[in-house]
Amino acid sequence: MIGAYFRLMQLGAQDLWYDEAFTAWAARLPLADLLRAVAGDVHPPLWYLVEAVAVRFLGNGNPPSAGLLRLPAALCSIAALALIPALSKALGLSRQTGTVATWVLALSPFQVWYAQEGRMYALLLLAVEAGALGLFSGRLWLYGIASTVMLYTHNIGGFYWLLLMFWPVLDLVIRQAKGYNPNWMVNRKGWLFWSWVAALLYLPWGVVAAKQAGAVAGSFWVQRPTVGAIPLTLHKLLWGPAPPWLGDLLVPLSALLVLVAVWGGVRGKRWALLWLAFVPLLITWIVSQFTPILIERLMIGCTPFLALLLGEMAGRSENARLVLGLAGVLAILVVSLFLFDPTVQRGDVGRFVAPVQAQYDGGDAVLHTCIPSYVLLSIYAPEMDHYLWRQANDLSQSLTDQTKQAMHMRETTVEQLLQDHARVWVYYSDSPVTSEAERAENARIRATYGVVWSLVLDDDELIESGVYLVEARHEP
Repeated sequence: MIGAYFRLMQLGAQDLWYDEAFTAWAARLPLADLLRAVAGDVHPPLWYLVEAVAVRFLGNGNPPSAGLLRLPAALCSIAALALIPALSKALGLSRQTGTVATWVLALSPFQVWYAQEGRMYALLLLAVEAGALGLFSGRLWLYGIASTVMLYTHNIGGFYWLLLMFWPVLDLVIRQAKGYNPNWMVNRKGWLFWSWVAALLYLPWGVVAAKQAGAVAGSFWVQRPTVGAIPLTLHKLLWGPAPPWLGDLLVPLSALLVLVAVWGGVRGKRWALLWLAFVPLLITWIVSQFTPILIERLMIGCTPFLALLLGEMAGRSENARLVLGLAGVLAILVVSLFLFDPTVQRGDVGRFVAPVQAQYDGGDAVLHTCIPSYVLLSIYAPEMDHYLWRQANDLSQSLTDQTKQAMHMRETTVEQLLQDHARVWVYYSDSPVTSEAERAENARIRATYGVVWSLVLDDDELIESGVYLVEARHEP
């Protein structure tokens, strides 16, 4: 109940951020356009179909309800919590271990954050848990269905599916080499059958996914990770977006908890837990040396097994009650700060819109040189006339032409707008992933037309974003 409370509390309090706004836009498209838009991006279609059902049957306001858009993710996260005791039992762990792991996930700021985000990560978590439960409990039909859901939820789901699929082979090798006798056995014929079922069901989208992978390899905004990205990712999996001052204090505790989890897994010969808690991260890091894809939220499928490792170690402690009590107090403190600290939030679209709304004239136009502001303000300020500066046809912090066309995005230049509009408001963003072409375009507009009015909305070491106004030049 407490886990559900944290996931549902203030569900719609914060504005949508870019990825959620993109989801909301795609979910309201006709089915053919939705599939075409998603195929041109980097994800499979299942989550967008889930959200399309939600907005059609539960409400389709303008702007869309943030709480409604996030509700499917919250329900998936709550369901994932409910599966932990059964998963613990299937793995041969104690009831106390399952209880502790459930509390760890229930109070995890990382889990709450993605339970309250209108994206596919909570569904990916649920699918990985269900797949593992089906495999380890012998309910292989559940393993097959969950594997298919993994594959259609996120392309990284293929990594989790492969690790689950190959575990019986690895387990056989371990038993033969070490004499380790696990307390569960897999019906190998059934395991192979349901693995093939998942592969065949995914085949229609697999061709599209291969094209998406090529697009990611050619141009994507994620940077190549260093070795330090591994412990940093594990830290974020434990604590999520904690306030900056608290996050620094928790880094040593994160390192200690991970070491405790690894030591406990090795000592207790919990090879399956170690395999599923850490190997997805290691494989993703290795792949990222060639095609950078490592983002901490993609590793959400590791968290149930990390929690079970921590739960087993806490249960074995001689001072288990004291350890659990202190951990519970700390977790409640962190999740409360996460929910109420103003520095931990997705964004406030109003402050980007209000300065322009106050001066906007019906004959004005708005040009966005960056896609996030175009998507967000098109949803939150539909009364304005929004256009997008023509971006490159790639995924370097942009979208492909196929996706933009399917979503009916309007692309133009400032020159074309100034032929029909006396004034044009230009939104821009300058960050480490901003293309040189985008920076050059903003510099060109300023130099050519001058700036009548400007406002910097964000300005820190990594990002500057803002808006400025240009007017048409008339010959005397």
